[in-house]
Amino acid sequence: MSKWYPLDNAAKLFSAVTKPSNTSVFRVAIIMKDSIQPETLQLALDQITDRFPTMNLQLHNGLFWKFLAENPNRILVEEESEYPCAPLHAKSNHNFYYRILYFNRRISIEVFHSLTDGNGAVEFLKTLVYQYLHLLGHDIEDEGLILLPKDIASSREKEDSYGKYYAAKAFKKQKHPQAFHLAGSPLDPPGNNVINGLIEVDTLRAVAKKYGVTITSYLSAVLIYTIYQECYYPKIDSGDVRITIPVNLRNIFPSKTLRNFFSVVTVGNPYQESLDFALLATEIDRQLKHETSSDSLLPVLAGNMRWERLMAIRLVPEFIKNWGMRYGFNAYGEETKTMSLSNLGAIRFPSQMQPFIDWMEVVLYPTQKSPINCGICSTGHLFTISFARTIEDAALISAFFRFLKEHDDITATVYGNEWGYEQ
Repeated sequence: MSKWYPLDNAAKLFSAVTKPSNTSVFRVAIIMKDSIQPETLQLALDQITDRFPTMNLQLHNGLFWKFLAENPNRILVEEESEYPCAPLHAKSNHNFYYRILYFNRRISIEVFHSLTDGNGAVEFLKTLVYQYLHLLGHDIEDEGLILLPKDIASSREKEDSYGKYYAAKAFKKQKHPQAFHLAGSPLDPPGNNVINGLIEVDTLRAVAKKYGVTITSYLSAVLIYTIYQECYYPKIDSGDVRITIPVNLRNIFPSKTLRNFFSVVTVGNPYQESLDFALLATEIDRQLKHETSSDSLLPVLAGNMRWERLMAIRLVPEFIKNWGMRYGFNAYGEETKTMSLSNLGAIRFPSQMQPFIDWMEVVLYPTQKSPINCGICSTGHLFTISFARTIEDAALISAFFRFLKEHDDITATVYGNEWGYEQ
C-alpha cells in the first residue's frame, strides 16, 4: 500500500482557495553561469526524487479532508514556455504538484503550496543543482549545506510541524482591519509579468543599517511609502497600506520539516499627508520585531489550528469546509493586506558550488486582491527583488526602484520577462 499523508494546516487552506486568479504556485529559481544541459538536468532529477518523498505526492479527495499519497510516475523537466507561476494542472504533469523548468541559464522549481513552503522548495532546488553539477563532473564538498541524494529522508523532515508545535491554550482573538487594495486593468492575455531588480547585498545592508532597521523592514517601508505616493488618493481611497510577510516558523521551533511550516504577519501605517520615511522605517521595524516574536506568533498558530481540531468541524464534509475556508481566506486574509512580501533570506551554498551560480529569484504569485506581490532573496553578493503583477500598470514598481536610487543611492539592474511589456 502506498504511503499517504494528511494535509498540514496550510495545505488544507491552499487546496481550498486555489483558482485561476489565485494559483497558489510559487517559484524559486537559480541562474547559473552557463547554459543548462536538459539531459543532465533530467538525470539529476531522476537521482534525487527519492530523497524528497513529501514532494512526489498526488492530491486525493477524501470525505472529510483531502490527502496526499505517493505518486509512482516519473517527473520530467520542461523547457519554460509559460509565464511564471502559471496554474499547475496535475493531470497534464503526471499527477505531480511541482514542475522543474529550465530556460537559458535558469533552473526553476514551481510548487503548488499544499506540498511545501519556500524553505522546502529551496532545499529541493539546492540538492537538484548540486547533483546536476556532480553529473557535469564537478566534485563539490557539501559542507553540511546540501541534503544529499544518497541519504534517506528522516521522520522529522516528513512531520506535520503545525500539529506538533501548536499550543491550544495560546489562542487569542486577532484583529483583522481592512487594507487598501491596488487595482488596475488586467494584462491581456492574462498572465504574470515579472520585473526583477539585482542589487549588491552589501549596499542594501548598509542602507538598512543607516536607518537602524533590517533589510525586510527597510524594503517594507519603501513599499508602503511608494504605494501611498503613487497609488493612494486620500479623498477617495480608504484603508491603511498593509504588507503581509510570511515567517519561517523553523526560526521559532526546532523543526526540520520539508513540508509547510510558516505563519504570516502584517505591518502597515495609516495615511499621512507628510510621511517621513525615516520614521516610517523605524515604525515598521518595531512592528515587525513585535509580530515575529514567539509571544505574537504562538496565538496566531493556535488560532489557525483551533478550527480544524474541533470535533464538530472534523465531521463536516470537505466541500462545506472548503466553502468556510474560502470565506475566511477572503475576509481575514485577502481583505486585510495590500501586498505580500516574501523573504527567503540569504541562501547559502557550499563554497565550491557558489562559483557556478550567478543569482537567485523568488516569484510570489499575485492574487485577485493583491495583483502585485514581491519576493526577495540573496545568494553570494547579489540581492534580488522580484515583482509579479497581473495588471498593466507598472508605475508602482518603477517608483519603488526610483526611490531606492534617488533617496538612498541604491542602484538596481532591472530586467523581466516579456509578458505584458507591450502594454
